[in-house]
Amino acid sequence: MAQVMINSAPSASRWMAVAVTVALCMAAWGAWWLIQSPAAEGDQSGGGALAGNVAPSVFDPGQLAEVRAIESQQAAAASVVAREPEVKPVDRHLSERPDYVSPMEWAMLQGVAQQDADPPKALARLVNSLRFTRQMELWEDMAAMPDKAAKRRRLAVQLLDDLPNRVAHGDLALADAQAKLNPLIADAVADPSVRAQRQQRELDRLQQAEAAYQASEQVAARSVP
Repeated sequence: MAQVMINSAPSASRWMAVAVTVALCMAAWGAWWLIQSPAAEGDQSGGGALAGNVAPSVFDPGQLAEVRAIESQQAAAASVVAREPEVKPVDRHLSERPDYVSPMEWAMLQGVAQQDADPPKALARLVNSLRFTRQMELWEDMAAMPDKAAKRRRLAVQLLDDLPNRVAHGDLALADAQAKLNPLIADAVADPSVRAQRQQRELDRLQQAEAAYQASEQVAARSVP
């Protein structure tokens, strides 16, 4: 899931991303608990009394099947990015669930987006944030796969291009984006002699994105009655 870092006062958009993260983590924890929770053992010595202090089981086998289905959907969504790493961003005209978003994630993202003043725009931003996170995780995983070097480089180029967008939309704090910059440039730019110049250009883009984000937050704050 997306990790959201907050600088200074938390904004509405960053809190929205936090809400999605928490909701998805809680859903994952609930699924884990259902799978791990053993059926309570009754007292075999008589009366069906519970042994010791073990609580009575409320586990429903039907819930396990539902959890397994959710797990399968999550795995299928994640595998889409693994097969097609260079997934393109979406825009406000998004009307159908992208394959790399599971049905559970889609329902949660739609619910959070409906709380925004511009739901289509918010939904596109949340989906793009999830896509970026999945691509970043894949890029990091491919570091241990020498046979994926060419694919990792192409993905680094796309992530590098998208990084300022994530800052401008409040999905990443500036410091977090800056920390990702050097490793991405090392992969995206093959010629070491031009990396320093590219790094400065990308740092400038991030600063401009942060300025745009802060300006949008000030406008939003003034519009609050």
